[in-house]
Amino acid sequence: MATDWLSQGCEECRAGVLSARWRPPYIVSESLGLHTRLHRCTRCQSWWEENEREAHVIFDTELKKSWGKPLEPMHKALAPVVTYVRAGKPLVCQLQVNPYSCEFWEEARLERNNLEYEFPRYAPGFHGFATSGGGELFALSPTGSVICLPAVGMEPTAATLVASGWGHFLPLLRSAA
Repeated sequence: MATDWLSQGCEECRAGVLSARWRPPYIVSESLGLHTRLHRCTRCQSWWEENEREAHVIFDTELKKSWGKPLEPMHKALAPVVTYVRAGKPLVCQLQVNPYSCEFWEEARLERNNLEYEFPRYAPGFHGFATSGGGELFALSPTGSVICLPAVGMEPTAATLVASGWGHFLPLLRSAA
């Protein structure tokens, strides 16, 4: 645990902790037995452990010790998407199936968008990578299928299957340019 207050997180994190209104929305995990939540700052990427009395930044060694296995980086789960984006493929595509439009997130925005849309909280195991432009989010499911989830009311039971896997999804894409 970081002991020097100014070395914890960023100014935004620290100001939030000191505010009575701070409710970090990016809950990555929760331990009901320990009455503790794990948060991730989308600005500075610091891990925050929050309990009933205080919040503090924790580092990788503490993260693994307190929360069990290390949390898999989102970019690892989204490897097929990263490969697609890095290959210079079109980021705005038309689809042959509903929702008919797919706007990929840039690689630099993948993890942040997943945290901002609160995938770990509302659809654990799902990893978002694009939007339809009309209120739906594309994601890879825990089984590797490509699904659409509503941005509002996101939960696994609301998922619509788009393709059974990444390899079946790619042929459905057409450049919108």
